[in-house]
Amino acid sequence: QGGAGLNSKYINVIFIIASSFSCLGPLLLGFVLDVYGPRVCSIFSTILIIIGLILFAISDKEQFPMFIPAMSLVAFGGPGVQNAIIHI
Repeated sequence: QGGAGLNSKYINVIFIIASSFSCLGPLLLGFVLDVYGPRVCSIFSTILIIIGLILFAISDKEQFPMFIPAMSLVAFGGPGVQNAIIHI
């Protein structure tokens, strides 16, 4: 049992899905970076991360299980912020 009452199997599923989104993020957000520039890409990625962090903060195992979407948004938006900073 983890701190949120999650078992290791559920944590592994969260990690696998978030890792997949982390690999897809640079592909799609790279297109946003090329078309709209680093400022728009950074803002869009930051918004995705903030939404993911809010979902993660209000998630509860029994009442509101939003850990997978929350971590997926954070994993998807993270590379976009990094690419925009490197591009500047």
